[in-house]
Amino acid sequence: MEILECSSMIATKPVSTLMAYGSKMSKFNGDSLNDATSYYNVVRALQYLIMTMLYLSYAINQVC
Repeated sequence: MEILECSSMIATKPVSTLMAYGSKMSKFNGDSLNDATSYYNVVRALQYLIMTMLYLSYAINQVC
């Protein structure tokens, strides 16, 4: 929840796919990223979350 709040994505709705099929991306569409720091903070938080889950699953497998 904290990651969603920090990235201003708390009100977003889940979807089954990341993009609509056949969509074209362009660097000229949408808003530009003014502050890359917030983007990097979200990426680091997601990396930390993934690594924590991997270590936890490894520990559980060793115990079982």
